[in-house]
Amino acid sequence: MIEFKQKDLKELLSVQVGPCVSLYLAKGDPNVLDFRWRKIKREAQHLLSTQYSLEQVQQIMKPINEISSDWLASVNGYGVALFRDQATFGFYVTRQKILDRAIVASSFHLKP
Repeated sequence: MIEFKQKDLKELLSVQVGPCVSLYLAKGDPNVLDFRWRKIKREAQHLLSTQYSLEQVQQIMKPINEISSDWLASVNGYGVALFRDQATFGFYVTRQKILDRAIVASSFHLKP
């Protein structure tokens, strides 16, 4: 997993190999972060499963599922945006407040 900087985000739009999963998780109460992280992952998996085979869903979700809520809690900033497709897996630390969201589409969702 790589950390994207502001300048890298525009490149994400030209390098995508769908399905593209964009996950946004706001920083907040550490006591509920694990619950919120599991909820976002379940939502992404559900969205993927409506359009893709079980094998594709598992392939896309595998590295996402390996991220712990402890790691997310350790990241500085207002929250974390995670981007995953067949060729890319990375994150961006947000500089503005965001809402928890899971988006599955043919391109990455760069605006929270």
